[in-house]
Amino acid sequence: MMNKSFLWLLLVLGGGWMGCQMPTTDTTSSQEGPFFDLEAFFEQEAAYLAQAAPQLDKTIRHNDREENRLVTVEDWAAELRFFSKADINRRAWEDQYQVDTVPQKHGYQLQYIALNPTLQTQRLDIHVAADTVQSIIAIQKVDNQVYQSQRYLTYFPKQRYEIKQLQDVALLQDNDYLIQATYRYE
Repeated sequence: MMNKSFLWLLLVLGGGWMGCQMPTTDTTSSQEGPFFDLEAFFEQEAAYLAQAAPQLDKTIRHNDREENRLVTVEDWAAELRFFSKADINRRAWEDQYQVDTVPQKHGYQLQYIALNPTLQTQRLDIHVAADTVQSIIAIQKVDNQVYQSQRYLTYFPKQRYEIKQLQDVALLQDNDYLIQATYRYE
């Protein structure tokens, strides 16, 4: 039951987003783009997790149905793809985001807020302390004639993540999805 539900959930969560615009402690952006390189960060995070091989204590909720499983991940890059796809580090988008660095008691927060409402990633917040990424929060939106969706991504490196998505598809029931995963190291 979990495998069919999980595959269906991945298709539903990923399907409406594919046609849209699209770990180390290094917090600098890459040579290719002007912003924090989220895609490279998650490539490095996936490499670390592949080596450390934690299991995921994963809870998936779709509307009122919920399932929980301990999962062994075969492909960490695929597991983290929703996060890496929230990357905004493109030269073409350099003037499409308001960028702020907000000092905090322990470190600072990089904030990227979309100036263009058609961009999928509308907000990206990266909390950094002691030159280490502590958390990443992304808010994504898709709005067209057939489909409206909001996705909230929260990631705590090497610890856990959460993906919450609200969907409104024309002529179908609204959907509410939640995936919560905690890394379990042996």
